Amino acid sequence: MISKIIDRIKKEGIPIMEVTELENERRPEFLYALVNNSYITVPRNIAILEKDETFILSHELAHYYQYKRRSQYKSHLMSTIRRLAGKGHILPKLLLVGHEMDAWVKAYHICKEENILMEGFIQRAALSVWTYIWSMFHSMIQYIKYVGTIYFGAFFLVRFISNHPTYSVDFGIVGSSAQTMETVWSIFYIMIINHWMLLLFRFTWNYLRFSSTPHTPPQLWAKRRKE
Repeated sequence: MISKIIDRIKKEGIPIMEVTELENERRPEFLYALVNNSYITVPRNIAILEKDETFILSHELAHYYQYKRRSQYKSHLMSTIRRLAGKGHILPKLLLVGHEMDAWVKAYHICKEENILMEGFIQRAALSVWTYIWSMFHSMIQYIKYVGTIYFGAFFLVRFISNHPTYSVDFGIVGSSAQTMETVWSIFYIMIINHWMLLLFRFTWNYLRFSSTPHTPPQLWAKRRKE
C-alpha cells in the first residue's frame, strides 16, 4: 500500500531522499521530513512497518499540501515558527501542535482517497502529535522555572539592598515591607517585559533572515532514493 503514496508523491514532483548519516536515531520516524518544502527525507536501512511508513509519508505529503496552500509570507512565517519551536519557545510550539494536527487530518483524507487500510493510523497520528505536546509541556515547565528564577532573583536582590542602609538610600528602597515587595514586582515585570521584547526581536530577525536566505538541499547527508 505504500506504493500508492509514493506514486502520489512522484506525481507532485517531490524527490525522496534517503538519509545516510543519521541512522543511529532511536526514533526513525523523526527522519521522515519535508525539507525546505522541496523534498522528503526517509531513513535508510532502518526497519519500520510498511503501514507506519505509509502513514508517515502521507503525513509529509500533507505538509507539502499545506505549503502549496500558503502564501510566501505564511510559508516564511511557519518556517520561523518551526525554528523558534526548535529552540524551546512555548508559543511557537503551541502553534506547531495545531499545524501538525492539521497535517494528520489531511493525511487521513489522503489515505482514504488512495483506498489504504487505515488500521493503526489513529495510533500513529496520536503518537506523533503527543510527541509535540509533550515537548510543549516540557518547555512550559522550563519557562515556569525561568520565571521563578527571575522572581526570586529580584526578591533576594531587593532584600540584599534593603538590608544595607547605604545601598537602600542610593537605590531608593526604603520603607515598609509592602513598599519593598512593590519594588520586587516592579523589577520582575521589567525583566519579563524585556524577555518578551527579546523574543519578539528574535522572531523578527529569524523571519527576515529566513525570507532573504535561499536554502539548498544538504547533499552531503542525503541522496535521492533510487526509483
